[in-house]
Amino acid sequence: MSSIPQVLNTLNEKADRISAHIASLEREIDQARTTLAHVNATIVLFEAPDAQSKQPALMDVNSCLSAVKCLHCAKKPCKAALWTQESWPYG
Repeated sequence: MSSIPQVLNTLNEKADRISAHIASLEREIDQARTTLAHVNATIVLFEAPDAQSKQPALMDVNSCLSAVKCLHCAKKPCKAALWTQESWPYG
């Protein structure tokens, strides 16, 4: 027979189960926060821009990506990289 009373064994087991359950819930909360951040970011992508925005509601992603690729890969900057605020075609 153990020197620890049965009541203490039972309470220690219960405390361990509760601790494990809390850890599981904390992992779920972290996953939910990540999912919420992704949903909020997607909402921003689909919202209409306000009146002061210089960005269009719909943008040609291919031209943006090609401009970035041009900046990273070319020895000299491409024309898209040389746009000024006045010559920017989207606003």
